Amino acid sequence: MHSAAGCWNARPPTSNKTEARVRTRGQARPFSWPIEFEFQRELPAYTDQALNRRVPGAQASVQIPAGALPARTGRMPDVVRHTQYAMRLQLPPMPELHAFVSVARSGCITAAADGLEMTQGGVSRSIRRLESRLGVILFLRGGRGVTLTEAGRQLFDRVEPSLRVLSDAMMEIDTQASPRSRLTVRSVSTLATRWLIPKLPEFNQQIPNVRVVLQPYAPDDDFLDTQTDCWIVPRPPKGNPWPRHVMATYLAGQHIVPICHPDLAPQILKPEDLLRHPLLYHLEQPDDWRIWLETQSGVQSFSVDSGFSTVAGIIDAVADNFGVGIVPRCLLDADLKTQRVALPFPHPVPSHGGYYFCMLRSRGDDPVLDAFSQWLQRRAQQDLNDF
Repeated sequence: MHSAAGCWNARPPTSNKTEARVRTRGQARPFSWPIEFEFQRELPAYTDQALNRRVPGAQASVQIPAGALPARTGRMPDVVRHTQYAMRLQLPPMPELHAFVSVARSGCITAAADGLEMTQGGVSRSIRRLESRLGVILFLRGGRGVTLTEAGRQLFDRVEPSLRVLSDAMMEIDTQASPRSRLTVRSVSTLATRWLIPKLPEFNQQIPNVRVVLQPYAPDDDFLDTQTDCWIVPRPPKGNPWPRHVMATYLAGQHIVPICHPDLAPQILKPEDLLRHPLLYHLEQPDDWRIWLETQSGVQSFSVDSGFSTVAGIIDAVADNFGVGIVPRCLLDADLKTQRVALPFPHPVPSHGGYYFCMLRSRGDDPVLDAFSQWLQRRAQQDLNDF
């Protein structure tokens, strides 16, 4: 490895003490000082970003930054003393471990690169360096991604828990140092205003060190914004799968009910009575009326009327007596309390829609995200039990 600042060279000694010589380009004379090593059976040799790779009898070199060289005699530079310590720990560089664990979790180099904010080539090079260092193949490459070999599985089972412990320790120290942590959540506006925000005071009481910041969700979001911690969004349209780098957990909104203006409620006594009014629906869930009506006996045929791009639009239209709508039950508490809308048939029916809590697979061991997700799911289940 070449360095503009200089290089440190040592050859295998016959004892446990040797003389190291530093030669610097652009300077007329070399410097030297004694350096002690702990030898076992071979000289630990250095390669680029590989402080612990052992090659018997090899020449070792390490970069020394400008200004790190001592006078003609004096103490060893900090970079060399630190290198000796890293050598004894037998640890590969952390970027290689992060790349390995991320690829093992996602099964996809592309998803791992997105989560680590690296290029695919950078992740692949990190994996190859780790495999070269260990002398084993860690992944089997295939057309649909990568899978762990037996050696890779053994390494993952040992390394992943250790990295999680280290991450938890850093999170704990960070939380102590910063009294309030920021959690950025992207959510559809209707769910945020009608369901999530009214419940946030309870979350703040249970976990006071986390400050939730809500931002709007865009339908074309690719879940790659590293400034966003999690998303609460509808499932992909037309049965499309979630992106491979995303973990999605169902949260709420699957159970739907018809709503009407309070003045119409006394006139709607059976499901057929709804058909005398315009049937309002969500553009992304055009089958909701069919799903609900199929659970009701006596309804033969029907046709929907106006479509809306948001659930809030349907609720507002019903409150203005524009027609009757079909919406998720979990979004109606405030409007029912203020009597803007009414439930002619209060029993909810499961549909194909709903909202999901989403996060990057690379953040799967984040304790703050885990606490937020578990709290959301508990509240959603409590609401469903109360319906």
